[in-house]
Amino acid sequence: MGLVPDEVLVQLPAVVESARAAREAVDALALGEQDETAFTLRLLVTELVSNSVRHAGLSSADTITLEVWVEDGLVRGEVTDRGPGFDRPAFDQPPEGISGRGLYLVDALADQWGCERTIDDEGWVVWFQIELGG
Repeated sequence: MGLVPDEVLVQLPAVVESARAAREAVDALALGEQDETAFTLRLLVTELVSNSVRHAGLSSADTITLEVWVEDGLVRGEVTDRGPGFDRPAFDQPPEGISGRGLYLVDALADQWGCERTIDDEGWVVWFQIELGG
């Protein structure tokens, strides 16, 4: 049996199909019997990569970076792009309408999440953490 990775790092083109590629990439992570965590992880990376594709003003030649790792009882994910970023919204209730629900889902499903400029100040990272159950 091969080793199961505890980290995934992929560069994805800024195209709609990258959301599926992100889901498939995290399927390889060492989550054991954590079926609910795996489902949540797949949903979160799908939403965040899709948001980068739709809202960051990127061209299909631009790159989105997905990094996810498992350590110390949690899963942490980061989606980075060269878009202008956004202010983290506050959710008192679900958004109305047919769009705008992606970050609401992230807020509801992640144990912690945030967004900030990259260290080089030329991009934006949205991160999340999911605590692993016993």
